[in-house]
Amino acid sequence: IDDDRAAMAEMHRVLKPGGWAVVNVPARLDQPTYEDPALVSAEARRSAFGEADHRRIYGADLVNRLRDAGFDVITYRATDIPTDTVSVNGLSWDEHVFFCRRPRSEGGSP
Repeated sequence: IDDDRAAMAEMHRVLKPGGWAVVNVPARLDQPTYEDPALVSAEARRSAFGEADHRRIYGADLVNRLRDAGFDVITYRATDIPTDTVSVNGLSWDEHVFFCRRPRSEGGSP
């Protein structure tokens, strides 16, 4: 996804109030997001991001990007999730999963 902020805003728009989105993206939360739009070849993207079709590796600012789109965000490490859920979903034990809820009302009350 080239414009991830627009995609996050669209996810928020299409969810009904109180709806949930589960986000799992390449993330290293101990560093800033790394993205380089100059990397256009599959080889360069694979080398930088681990996959030819990836555009970034998210960092600590991912939660803020999701919140800027209007979501309430809860972050779990794979180690906090039941083992069978981790296995069924093909998660790595060092991954994070972001549960994003569109508030029931946009004015801030629950």
